[in-house]
Amino acid sequence: MKRKGSVNAIEFREVSGEMELLLAQNLLESAFSPMQDREAAEKFITVAADIDKFWVLDIDGAVSGCLSISKVKHKAGVWLLNNLCVASFWRKGGLARFMLTKCLEYLAEQNCRALIVMLHPELIAAEKLFLGVLEFTAVRVEENTGIYLATLKFE
Repeated sequence: MKRKGSVNAIEFREVSGEMELLLAQNLLESAFSPMQDREAAEKFITVAADIDKFWVLDIDGAVSGCLSISKVKHKAGVWLLNNLCVASFWRKGGLARFMLTKCLEYLAEQNCRALIVMLHPELIAAEKLFLGVLEFTAVRVEENTGIYLATLKFE
């Protein structure tokens, strides 16, 4: 699929129901395919039942990205970011940052104190986005996987 010259419409919208599950399953099969460790990749996916908000990014009527967040149980004001994916066709164009900005605006309205994301060293672009551009802070490393948590504190 080749990118056409211009985009006519971009919509970032919330979805719920069967579409959430379908998108999460597709994420596991496609977005994390570069990851060598399947079990590590599976840790990045939150099942639809655990999701509080699930958004998709439609570009000219086609789902081209998604992102979800979940409240962390027993931690008031703390949320977990999951299922961030941009179709490979649209990567490196700032769409992940666009979706995250919209998500952060929503979280600020919810009196979020901190947003947590799991990062894996094989997902280099995600590391650059979260630890560089968005200024998340690496928190800890999970043993033998290379997976670590990063957090963004709200003021």
